[in-house]
Amino acid sequence: MSSADLCQALRREPALERQFDMIRQARTIVFGLGGLGPESTIRFADIATDEEIDAYGEDGAKAVLICRFLDEEGNQITREFDKRMMGIELDELRAIPRRLCVAGGLSKLEAIRATLKGGYATHFVTDLETARALLKG
Repeated sequence: MSSADLCQALRREPALERQFDMIRQARTIVFGLGGLGPESTIRFADIATDEEIDAYGEDGAKAVLICRFLDEEGNQITREFDKRMMGIELDELRAIPRRLCVAGGLSKLEAIRATLKGGYATHFVTDLETARALLKG
């Protein structure tokens, strides 16, 4: 959202409250993840400015998971941008019993490792080349 105030106001809307309640009650969720590189979805979709994304990178971010930034150990890095993000929180994601992460490509190795270290996925789907690289360490 364009401001934290707008985000908070919209979260109080009954229709959105019901949508978030449904997500929290889900038994299974499927999600992808990304990195911070120039071809990342978060940059391409103009969700955040390059300056905002770069600031997370300077703070050690390696992954973007449901528009939340993770360090290499899978811990969330928070900045002002997070107050403007409309979506579930990472602890809400972890509360869903089955969490299927679908991600591949060697460019996402750091992001995948951070997501797996953080315990966000109970199941993981990737391509063979990425799987081999992950197994090598």
